[in-house]
Amino acid sequence: MLQDYVDCANYIDEFIAMETNDKILEAAVEVKERIDNQFATSGAADCESLQNIYGPKIEDNKDNAEYLDKVIKLMTMFQCNSSDAFFAASEYAYQLDRTAKTAKNLGTLYLKQREDADKALEYYNQSIELDEDKTNMADTYYAIAYIYLSKKDYDRCRTALQKCLSNNPNKGDAYILMAQLYAIKYKWTDDNALNRCAFFAAIDKLEMAKKVDSRPEIAEKANNLIKEYKGQTENLIEDLFMLGYKAGDQIQIKGWINETTTIR
Repeated sequence: MLQDYVDCANYIDEFIAMETNDKILEAAVEVKERIDNQFATSGAADCESLQNIYGPKIEDNKDNAEYLDKVIKLMTMFQCNSSDAFFAASEYAYQLDRTAKTAKNLGTLYLKQREDADKALEYYNQSIELDEDKTNMADTYYAIAYIYLSKKDYDRCRTALQKCLSNNPNKGDAYILMAQLYAIKYKWTDDNALNRCAFFAAIDKLEMAKKVDSRPEIAEKANNLIKEYKGQTENLIEDLFMLGYKAGDQIQIKGWINETTTIR
């Protein structure tokens, strides 16, 4: 059946390419659609088959937006989003229509389907360059921050979060991730008591998340983390008293965090 489909598809494609009579051409296009639909619903269209059929043709059709769109839609229909043909068609389609949305979609594909964080970052950054919508840019910076977090590149993660918040100051998720970042890498000095003060800065971010973002899920997640981080500051006042600090004092968390917070 696969071979029959390939033979029929090739024949009708060649016929359409050569036909000049509009009425006959219209009929041929309808026949082509029926051929494609019969194949798509036959049960013979698995990912390997689709790769074998379309993979060799992608390069020859890299400038054919209609063809590329057909491949992308067909492979999406059969959940073949990790196939080489799908990625090749998606990349060529992007070259023909470079938009922030298509760039971001490609970045997400590489991240989720290929676990290729570097390629995802490349397309996410292209998306930001093409974007003019600050909310969309904030969401893309947030996605970038998560990639850097997975790479344990905490400085770049925080920079991405700062850019996210500069574009959308009301994105509570970014404040929550910033707090988690501080909690992960809270050590900034040789003194254990001073290190634990970083959790005060983390709690500040969580309180800000609740203040700027009214979504219930933000409040729930922030409150759970506040409870967890407060556990890290139990009996801390006594230890800080020996260092000359008391509740209500301002303290600068130096090192990579470099923020001022209140002891409580």
